[in-house]
Amino acid sequence: MSNIVQFKKIADEISTREDGTEVISVVGAARLTGVSAEAVRQSLRSVNQKPNKLAKKLMEEGFSSVNLSAMHREGVTDEAMVVIARYYGYQAGQFCKPKAKRLSEQFDKLGSKAVFHQLKGATAEQQKPVAIADEITIREDGVAIVSVRGAARLAGVHESTLREHFSSACPSAGLSLSRLAEMITNKGFEGAGINQFSEQGIPDIALGEILKYYAYEAGARCTEEAKRTLSFMDEFNVRVWCYSMKGMVEVKSPTQQQQPQLPEPQPEPQIPPTPELEVLPPQQQPEVVTSVEKARQVHGVVADLLKNVQLGQTPQEDNVLKAQVAVSAIQAHCPELANALNPVKDALANTTAPEDVTYFTPTVLGERLGMSARAFNKRLKQMGLQVENDNPTKGESAWLPTEAGKAFSVMDVGSDNRLVWSVRVLELFDRVLELFDGAATA
Repeated sequence: MSNIVQFKKIADEISTREDGTEVISVVGAARLTGVSAEAVRQSLRSVNQKPNKLAKKLMEEGFSSVNLSAMHREGVTDEAMVVIARYYGYQAGQFCKPKAKRLSEQFDKLGSKAVFHQLKGATAEQQKPVAIADEITIREDGVAIVSVRGAARLAGVHESTLREHFSSACPSAGLSLSRLAEMITNKGFEGAGINQFSEQGIPDIALGEILKYYAYEAGARCTEEAKRTLSFMDEFNVRVWCYSMKGMVEVKSPTQQQQPQLPEPQPEPQIPPTPELEVLPPQQQPEVVTSVEKARQVHGVVADLLKNVQLGQTPQEDNVLKAQVAVSAIQAHCPELANALNPVKDALANTTAPEDVTYFTPTVLGERLGMSARAFNKRLKQMGLQVENDNPTKGESAWLPTEAGKAFSVMDVGSDNRLVWSVRVLELFDRVLELFDGAATA
């Protein structure tokens, strides 16, 4: 199933009565609040015997026992969902759920009917996240700007949390630079400019860093919303995704062998073309890019990224390593060419002397980058250099190298078959990530 279908699938559980009341099934109510469907049913049924705490809250809000008893069969009304979300978000003690808290915040901001209408539209034709198109504007230079509210929804956090990170980047504030602010700074943004995101909106490149942070870097504060959003955007890039949300282009999963079509003309301002995306006039078919042309583009990006960087100890070794990076990047972006390039990769691997390569565990290499072994392994997985071994037997490694990762790793048979990595992987670590997440072409 594609990411487009997975992004939101709650609309199937929502219906509208003739009187305009929005109703969601018990299963849908449970999914939205992060609890089991049986817990919701039990609370609704308890009104006829000994009402539990949630049932009492509902009755205090004016719901009769007859109505509540019927809801476990016919579905929960939007007004009752407000009480349920508030209870599991703030009042259920150890049973409180972050999803319920976020839903309650949405109800407080927009009202129950508006939230339900947005949820019903979340699995419409283009699978847009909740009302996000209204939070996006396109600057005259083609950069997509997302409001703080829109970015917070996509990342699954509160707006104030993002504003705190932005404030930490302002030199005059006297605050320590947060990890997220540091990631955004590394993309070329200055501290004062980051602080202005709170008022002026967030550029598409910075949005990509925010989603990456809350998907993988925020530790206990990582959110499933950020992971889902980032996994969807990774098929394209953040700017193209923002354009599609505004209806300027139609994007499809790369697995769908269909040609993108320009939508009907909208009363939107004409946007200058960007290197990644050309806004075509009506009735004109988009130009087809062949696999070879795509490969040349990827190679050009890699060459530009590494032109002032020395990876090898000798000129020959430096050229070989850069060629290996280019081949791995092309295989990742052009899977149809992956098998054809394997002989090239093998030939490049044979030009270096294995006895001259030193290998280290993820723990050692992760320490050099200031991250844990677990985080380092996740990054390697993101880069397409390794995959998890789902069912390792005794003595097998928990990670296996991909074709791209074999050039930089070996299996240490003397250490419980643990996968170890060449120190050279550090020299291309960030550059390969920039290529994969689309930042190099933004």
